[in-house]
Amino acid sequence: MIRREELTVTTDSLGAGTVVSTSPISGLVYYVRNNGATFGSTADFTLTRLASDGGGTILNVADAVGPWEYSPRYAEHSIGGGSVGADAFIPVDGHVRLIVAQGGSVSTGVVHVFYLT
Repeated sequence: MIRREELTVTTDSLGAGTVVSTSPISGLVYYVRNNGATFGSTADFTLTRLASDGGGTILNVADAVGPWEYSPRYAEHSIGGGSVGADAFIPVDGHVRLIVAQGGSVSTGVVHVFYLT
């Protein structure tokens, strides 16, 4: 089943904003989407798992112009540790954090995180 977590973030006068999911997510990140261009053309987005929930970057995008959609993936590895591709879904079991930089002065927008349960 595909589920969606909606992250609404408002930037400050310097164009920076942070939001943490209201509920924990438990599943595999399928894709991440922003429906509008509310943050301008120089916005940087970083979606991570909280350190208390294992940490790690899910998506890191620079100068993203909305609307946009990304399907972040981990590189898969063989039993011996060699990389065999980049098509493994990213597991999440806890809260996620969205950080926006250079997003324009006092802008509000929504980023949707779709995940498989």
